[in-house]
Amino acid sequence: MKSVSFILLSVMFALACSPSQKTMRQEGEKPEWIDNPYKLFPKSMYLVGVGTGDTREAAENNAFGSIAKIFRSKIQVQQSVYEQFLETNEQFSSTSQLKRRTTVGADEELKNIRTEHTYFSPNEGLYYALAVLDRSETEAMYENELQDNDQKIGEFYELYKKSNNKIHMYTYLAKALALDEQNRAIEQKLDIIAVQKFQREPAVSSRTLHEAMRSLLDRITVRLQAEEGTPEELQDYMREMIGKLGFKMVDGSADFTFNYSLSLKEANLQRDDATGFNWKLTVVIKDNIKGYTLKAFNVEKRTLGISEEQARAKVLRSVRKECTENLYKQFVAYLTSV
Repeated sequence: MKSVSFILLSVMFALACSPSQKTMRQEGEKPEWIDNPYKLFPKSMYLVGVGTGDTREAAENNAFGSIAKIFRSKIQVQQSVYEQFLETNEQFSSTSQLKRRTTVGADEELKNIRTEHTYFSPNEGLYYALAVLDRSETEAMYENELQDNDQKIGEFYELYKKSNNKIHMYTYLAKALALDEQNRAIEQKLDIIAVQKFQREPAVSSRTLHEAMRSLLDRITVRLQAEEGTPEELQDYMREMIGKLGFKMVDGSADFTFNYSLSLKEANLQRDDATGFNWKLTVVIKDNIKGYTLKAFNVEKRTLGISEEQARAKVLRSVRKECTENLYKQFVAYLTSV
């Protein structure tokens, strides 16, 4: 488990809603909610945040961030390695109608935050905003999401039990585990939001899903084969990518074979202040179960640096990212399609 870093990365509107004129005050004394927001919105029923900024939008964003900070040290989620399996399936994209969605971490969002009041202080040249999260309303939204996820988890687990194809079994379990991880994050939010302590019995327990996956992973194997002259670092990156999936790496016959190469050629820059490499990464994956070879993964780029050593290091960083992110996504997309 690792603590999520709660940084306000972005604020996205799910509904087009702008404050009405009656919520904007531009004269007179500062409204009481600036210093005492819970007098208007009781803490037992709401979470609130007050923010300031040079613009109304900045003030609103800071107000949403104030609510996000309430969750700063209280939510812990395990970094998901299975989320990509859901992203490849459009039927699981969110259709919830939210008033506002605030991103409070790398993967975590708070739902149903709205701007309730704004105020402009001519003397200070500052905007103030009051953001509100209705506990009861938001609790119901999250409980509905838990129920939807539980239903899908049950469906995926039944498909896993009925399948005789270990790749299909893996993708069903991966999707179920991704939803299970989402549920655990939702439950931690509900511990903060819910008026009364929230309890539930999952359709399939996390322990059951993880035990099934551990047993299955021993049966799915991968063999890595490097072309002659390939830098040794590339093998580490390939192992890292396969490690995200949990597949077993072997030297002999395997379910999947990854043939890979990385060529580096010094770029003819005709410059004294920089050097660089033209490089090409190629990975060919063969599905030995089906006797099918996937479309080659090719990346060709030029990378520059102030020295040969720096340029090579930059190349390897780029190659690692290509393997652990883009190649990973491409392979996951294939696994979910077979």
